[in-house]
Amino acid sequence: MLEGLTRTGLRHGDRARAPRTPACARVGRACRPALRLLLAGLLLAGAGVERLRAEEGLAPAAPPRPDRVVLDNEQRFEGVIVDEDPSQVTLEVSTAGTGGLGRIRIPRARIRRIERGDGTPEAPPALVTVREAWFVLYSGGQPVGTRHEVLRSLRVDGQSGFRLEETVVQLAQGQRIPRARYERVEDTDARFLPRRLQWRELREPEAEGPEADSLAPVPRGMQAWERAVTGRVEQGTWRSSWRRGTEEGAGQQPLPGEVWGVLGLRERLLREPRVPGVQRLRVLDVAQDALVDVEAGFASVQPGEGGVDELHWRQERAQRVTRYRGLSVLEDRVDEGVVAVGATLAQARAVEALGRGASVPAAVREVPLVEAGLRLVLPPGDWVATRPVASGLDSGRRVVARLSSALLVADVRVEWDPEGARAHAGPDAQQAALLERLREVCPDLRLLGPRREARQLPGAWRLSLGGTLRETPVRTEVLVAPWGEGVVYCLAALPEASWEAGRQALEDVLASLRPL
Repeated sequence: MLEGLTRTGLRHGDRARAPRTPACARVGRACRPALRLLLAGLLLAGAGVERLRAEEGLAPAAPPRPDRVVLDNEQRFEGVIVDEDPSQVTLEVSTAGTGGLGRIRIPRARIRRIERGDGTPEAPPALVTVREAWFVLYSGGQPVGTRHEVLRSLRVDGQSGFRLEETVVQLAQGQRIPRARYERVEDTDARFLPRRLQWRELREPEAEGPEADSLAPVPRGMQAWERAVTGRVEQGTWRSSWRRGTEEGAGQQPLPGEVWGVLGLRERLLREPRVPGVQRLRVLDVAQDALVDVEAGFASVQPGEGGVDELHWRQERAQRVTRYRGLSVLEDRVDEGVVAVGATLAQARAVEALGRGASVPAAVREVPLVEAGLRLVLPPGDWVATRPVASGLDSGRRVVARLSSALLVADVRVEWDPEGARAHAGPDAQQAALLERLREVCPDLRLLGPRREARQLPGAWRLSLGGTLRETPVRTEVLVAPWGEGVVYCLAALPEASWEAGRQALEDVLASLRPL
């Protein structure tokens, strides 16, 4: 068999290399006995080691132990870790039923611990971001602030745990309410019990120089002011130090058994099996530097994938109601009249910038839709327009412009179908085709009223829609305008929470559609 393999290799090599000379052939034949002895020795080496172990009364060598990954719900996976980074671990596992191998990627956020087969202790990164979210706070349809939430995993003195951060920026409102910033940080163990807590409340002063764009002026007659509390839980006692303006102090308070912080308790409620029921609990609120009573729990739970659960949290006179799908926030009523709407970093920064009185263009700005021979007008404010580069290869329906406002979290998508009037003649056919394709991305799409005429262009019509997009309740105003053989579709969308603040801007955009 070895001779056959050798000959096969020689024949394969002959196609890639020059033919062997007679001298080379003689050397090759002379080397074959040595190759056979070398291969035979390798094959017998393992057997010799096992025979020697048996003669000495030793057990055969045990197969290597697999690596084990334990998830936060105690589910376990065994295999070989073939790759890992701060965000995920790749595990090679046996495929059930086939005997083959497959690979699974497990997010670090889901991993409680790793038990390595070679006994190497786990050494994950010291601080890894698990979850991060931005929100814009609305009251009466107007933006009044932002909220930033971060969950990080960390290790302290070899012990795993978490860091929970919440930062709220309150915009200045008139001359009586200054712009303020509230920061809450909780370092916890793996069960979200507190180790170290921190609170900072800052009434931001008027700034000068390079830092001026990150702060806001205090209303006239008010002074900059700061309050801070920081402390640790040690041997069942909360030991803290505080500062209020120029005053400082310290204190300590025994804790009655296991007591969670505000952020830690919310995270624990989200991760434990969810059952209906609101409990009266005591939490360590670092903002008040004291134990406080809260009523917290899920008022309603919808089991199964896609179910929506409603978490209630009442503390003193404030009540917060948050609707979740899994860990994703669908709706968050922070307090009476205040709603938090999911946003991007850019949108939150835009709200904070306008809250500082940043100037925005007020001039009329046209957005030409050259393909259709029409135009729109951007409303005043932070509205911007982007247009894809046109190509001679473009055909069929396509996006020709997008208008957006970070402050209002608003988006207007403009599509042009050059053959739309022929493909779908009449409003009934156009509406049916439009709703069919929109339901592909928004299964719960619903009509909020009957179709109505739009008078700025002949044959144009309007439609109001509602639904959920990326787990956010959204309202969309649709303008459809046949133009020649084509059709223009304008889809103007806003989150439900900012509808009152932005509806007039959407109406202005849609009403501005005119011929060039």
